[in-house]
Amino acid sequence: MAIKNGIRQTMAGGEFLFGVEEFSPLCQNRAVDIIMPDVKHCGGVAEIRRIATVADLYDVLVSPHNPSGPVSTMVSAQVCAGLPNFDILEYQWNEVPWRGDLVDPPERFSEGILQVPDGPGCGVTLNNTVVREHT
Repeated sequence: MAIKNGIRQTMAGGEFLFGVEEFSPLCQNRAVDIIMPDVKHCGGVAEIRRIATVADLYDVLVSPHNPSGPVSTMVSAQVCAGLPNFDILEYQWNEVPWRGDLVDPPERFSEGILQVPDGPGCGVTLNNTVVREHT
């Protein structure tokens, strides 16, 4: 908290923490302005929602860590769409030219905003043919 109080920049952290138990002290002590749980590391969809609920109690924003492919991105986007304290979703782009072929429907943006698909589950289906071609 001393670092956060000593600087004017927005402070974020928690990319590799696991579970609400590890995120709670950051929020309770207001050690950061934004927490960055990663749906793949923090305990999954239900756990990231619990983490966000605790963060909201302390006016801490949630900006999920997401240096990931389109399936994890869509799972994160679905979670973010339901969080009152959501800030921004990290997005990994242009790492491979065939990223857009990995899921159906492909990731869509409108005016720079990732559109949350409305299909079942995370909203997209993994294209196993493309996966096999590149593994």
